[in-house]
Amino acid sequence: MERVAQLPQKIYRLNACIKVGYLISYPTLIGLIVSLIWRIMLNNISLFQELFYSLSICIGIFALYICVVDWNAHLEVSHEGVAYYGCGFYIYTPWQNIVGVARVKHPCTFPSYRPVNAFVFNSPALLNVPISEGKRQGRAVIEKHWLVFSTKPQTYNLCLPLISDNLANADISSHELSIYIRQYAPQVFGEAVEEA
Repeated sequence: MERVAQLPQKIYRLNACIKVGYLISYPTLIGLIVSLIWRIMLNNISLFQELFYSLSICIGIFALYICVVDWNAHLEVSHEGVAYYGCGFYIYTPWQNIVGVARVKHPCTFPSYRPVNAFVFNSPALLNVPISEGKRQGRAVIEKHWLVFSTKPQTYNLCLPLISDNLANADISSHELSIYIRQYAPQVFGEAVEEA
């Protein structure tokens, strides 16, 4: 049997247009918030306006929070497996644990809980285990990274969401990612696995 060359590590990030939108809209929002706080401090506005501005500030802070979460989200594929980084936790699974691709509702998408593509696991991920340990053991793991109020990592103990780049709604069988799947997890597309 001919030995197949290892594919290079690949990282899928958010679409560049979304990031440019963040770069334009969030500094504008922050500037608006600062000017509103300044006006409130000078007492030049009525109670109704203060309530409106306070609500605007809360929306701006929430939007900034969403920006930070989405900005860092990415999917990493390598010969070891697939890792998802974002939304307050990291997920890793080795290729042999992936049995298919399905649509799942993801809480960190807009509009909220929009279905996205996800790798489905054969065995559930262990919670609160570092990715380095998962790679060492060859097990699927979920590592909690920092506190996120709206996300429950245990939601993903049986799947790994593909929200980065344009993978969320792509036909995975014809996407560039399919090269990795066909080489490292042919069972996903029902292809025969040759024994060495």
